[in-house]
Amino acid sequence: MPWIPIPPQAHNEERPSVTADGVQIEATSTVKEQDVPAAKDLSTWSWDQYRLESTLSGKLGFNVGAVEGARNARTLITEFSRSKAVATNGTSASFGVAARLIVNVSGLDAQANLTLPFVAAEAQYNRVEAFANLRVAGYADPKLGDKFPDFGAFNVESYVTLMQAMNEIRKVIGANEDLIRPERLWAWDQAEADELDRRLTEGVAAAWALTEIAKGHPREHALAAYEDSDDEVAQGVIERTYTDMLHGDEQPSGESRERARRLLDGYQLRRPGWLDF
Repeated sequence: MPWIPIPPQAHNEERPSVTADGVQIEATSTVKEQDVPAAKDLSTWSWDQYRLESTLSGKLGFNVGAVEGARNARTLITEFSRSKAVATNGTSASFGVAARLIVNVSGLDAQANLTLPFVAAEAQYNRVEAFANLRVAGYADPKLGDKFPDFGAFNVESYVTLMQAMNEIRKVIGANEDLIRPERLWAWDQAEADELDRRLTEGVAAAWALTEIAKGHPREHALAAYEDSDDEVAQGVIERTYTDMLHGDEQPSGESRERARRLLDGYQLRRPGWLDF
């Protein structure tokens, strides 16, 4: 997902961009106080799970000292949150309240099952080293500490206790809006967003090429008729689709046209205002 958890950040605080482990998190610029969403406006409720590689986790500030540079280190985050994303001053920001269970683990095989129950079991039998902490951000209630479990080693029993605490905290912070103080808790993963845009562009371009083949139009017509002639990704997909479907022919054959119709499942793309024959 394009939104990545970050430690709490004030609306008037800036953070530099972070690039690590294939993730590129945009720099977070300041947001005017009046643009910070109110508690009642936090309309997105979700349970989420994240796996952060060690370098990214360290740069974001989620690692504990013992895990820094450790072998096969990961940070697993499970969170419940209420949030809202806003766009202001040319930046996107996501504010809200969240309860987070953060587990730093090292010593796992690279191909190991990276779920919290599995990590807890491995930690209990000393096959991995794991550290857990429970954090609540964006909520101001001095009584909330009563919901936190006693401190102890991370194992199967403490995992169950921590998840029970998470559920209790969820009921409290999700409902009592008077005590919510929205904080900036997520940042935008530009690399993933760019990859998603690329995949969607490729899908649109492939459907366009199939539509043009089904109509019997040659490659040049399909390329010229595509709305964004400067989109190199789309143009490349159209070229490849024609090459794969026509096997070197310049004009779609009856067989390739029928195959294109079958692949389109009755759908087709049409450019608004374009005279198509």
